[in-house]
Amino acid sequence: MKIKELKNLIHSDTEVEVEIVTHATHSQYGIRIKTQGDEHKLTNWRNRPLIFRSLDQARQALAQAGVTQAVLIQHVAHDEVIGRVTTYDTPYLARIPMSV
Repeated sequence: MKIKELKNLIHSDTEVEVEIVTHATHSQYGIRIKTQGDEHKLTNWRNRPLIFRSLDQARQALAQAGVTQAVLIQHVAHDEVIGRVTTYDTPYLARIPMSV
C-alpha cells in the first residue's frame, strides 16, 4: 500500500489500525496497516516496503497521510527476556500506543 492509498483509506472513514514496527537491535522503522482482516505494508513506488531511519520520519509520513493514532511495536531480543516460558518461535512484542 502506498502513502496515497493510505490517505484515501483515511479519508473514506474506513477503520484502519496503523502500527510502526521496529526491532530491538536496529534503528529502522516500517509501517504496517490493518484493515478489516487485511494486512498491508507501506510501500514505495517500486512496491518495496518503506523503511524509515527514525521514528520521527515514520510519524511525519503518517501525519502527512492523515493518520492521528498509531501503535509502536518493538521486537525485544530473546536474550533480553528473562524467565519467559515460551519458545523462540514467538518473539516478545512491546505495544506502545502513540499519537502521530
